[in-house]
Amino acid sequence: MRKRGKRCQLDYFDPHGNRIRLSFAKKKEAEAKLAKRVSLIAEKRYLDIKKDYKASFDELVVKYEQNFKLQASYDSWKRVCIEHFKNVFRENALLSNIRYVHLESYRNKLRTNLTSRGTKRKDVIINREMSCLNLTTRVFIASEYIN
Repeated sequence: MRKRGKRCQLDYFDPHGNRIRLSFAKKKEAEAKLAKRVSLIAEKRYLDIKKDYKASFDELVVKYEQNFKLQASYDSWKRVCIEHFKNVFRENALLSNIRYVHLESYRNKLRTNLTSRGTKRKDVIINREMSCLNLTTRVFIASEYIN
């Protein structure tokens, strides 16, 4: 805890290793917050409560189409990527059930499957397809916070 101008700043690392910086108008508020965090960590009750997503992959695709269907790359590339994703991640699959392991196995599947010309896929193509999925989920999660 330190003084920054007229405010008091609290700077600590949470149990996950993330740096947290909070600013308070009064020193007592900062001390109270710090004491609360220390006691929660000591009691092993420090939890970051995350929003439970009940959205399905199909809802994600619909939202993505609404946002990006006017882009030139949508008809040529992104639509194809989304069709691949629909085949791998069932349309009614919950987003909260898709894990990193599923994404890595999909990436490995892309590496082993041959293209329509019978050649191996290049890493840049695999990365483009994976980034399309990354952008898709970010757009959806951002829209969840807005709505």
